[in-house]
Amino acid sequence: MSASARHAAMLALPVLLGAAYLATTVSASTQSGESSVRLACGARTTIELPENPSTGHVWRFDVQRSKNAGIVAIVDQGFSPNSTDRRRVGAPGRHRWQLEGLTVGHAELIFMKSRPWEERPTGEHRVAVEVH
Repeated sequence: MSASARHAAMLALPVLLGAAYLATTVSASTQSGESSVRLACGARTTIELPENPSTGHVWRFDVQRSKNAGIVAIVDQGFSPNSTDRRRVGAPGRHRWQLEGLTVGHAELIFMKSRPWEERPTGEHRVAVEVH
C-alpha cells in the first residue's frame, strides 16, 4: 500500500468509526403503533411520540411490560411543544426519550399513553430494538 493510500485510510477510519455513534430520531405520528430501531453499542437514537399534556394524555415508558430493556439506557427527555406553537398555552408537541445501545441483543420497549386518573390507556407504542 502506498503512503498516500495509508494516509487516506487513516483519515477515513475516524469517520467510519464515528458513524456508529451518530444520533438518529424515530418519530411516530400516531397515537398507537410500532416502530423499530437498530443501534450499535454506544450509538444513540431518540424516540418521539405526539403528546398534549394539557388534555391529561401523557406517555410513559412501561418497564414492567417491556422485554429485555436492559440492553439500552433510556433517558426521559420530557415534553417539548411543536416549534410553531411554543407560545400557545395547551399546544401539542412531542414527548422524547433518548436510547443508547449498551449490550448486544433484542428488546421490545412499550410506551403507554394515558390519563393518570383513568384505568385504561388511550394509546400504546411498541419499539423493537436491536443492538449490534
